[in-house]
Amino acid sequence: MNILVIGRGVISTQYAWIFKENGNNIDFYIRSESIDKYTRMLNLQLDDWRKRKSKKINVSWETNLIYEIPQNHNYDLIFVSVNIEQISSVVKTLNNKVNKATVLFFNNFWDPIKQTEILPQSQLIFGFPVAGGGTVGINTINGAFSSIIIIGDIGMASKERVQQVYTLFEQAEFSVKRQTNFKKFLLNHFLLNVAVEIEVLKEGSFIGLMDSIDALGNISINLRQLKPIMKERGMSYDALNTLLFNDITKNYRDYNVQVYL
Repeated sequence: MNILVIGRGVISTQYAWIFKENGNNIDFYIRSESIDKYTRMLNLQLDDWRKRKSKKINVSWETNLIYEIPQNHNYDLIFVSVNIEQISSVVKTLNNKVNKATVLFFNNFWDPIKQTEILPQSQLIFGFPVAGGGTVGINTINGAFSSIIIIGDIGMASKERVQQVYTLFEQAEFSVKRQTNFKKFLLNHFLLNVAVEIEVLKEGSFIGLMDSIDALGNISINLRQLKPIMKERGMSYDALNTLLFNDITKNYRDYNVQVYL
């Protein structure tokens, strides 16, 4: 499969490397104004939990960077995993350049359909990673990824396109979870981030949070205090987010890096 990855972020790069190892062709699109931020050679220090037991990966990868998306490209999949404040820019970049590709958005949203409405909705799939990590310098990524990934129940993509994405991940030995009520899941994840960041600020760093049993326990207290917001938005506490948080954070005690959840 020919895959275009938008940006070379912490999350997208980990999955891109796995796809590459599984025989897919990977290009990274980098905005021209960001050329100086990235080198082709990349060092990956990863914690692979696909087998439910940690496998350490330490490799160098010469990535293929492109600075303009060809108008008549033949990519099968466009993979997007960016920070929420970057979504509008990415959507504008992809406008009229999707061609026949399936587009997988693999990040949080306030409103997935509305924020991507200028793109061909029948080609969009929305999912969520179970991974995290951070950068060291300009060309090293420390990270970890779980054995599962999430695909949401929203969107108008055909069964064939959805199956294409399922197959990509399953061939790479991930378990795919179909998440019902995906908008609620995303909102809950925002609230989970709030609960976590409160304790990160108190402890001074994410590593400080990981080293404090009391701070980790306070996350549940913070979530309970956020219940009025959930109720106002017609939401209920979603235990899956706690499971995701535990699954990710248990893998990070040895990583002295900034973590993106």
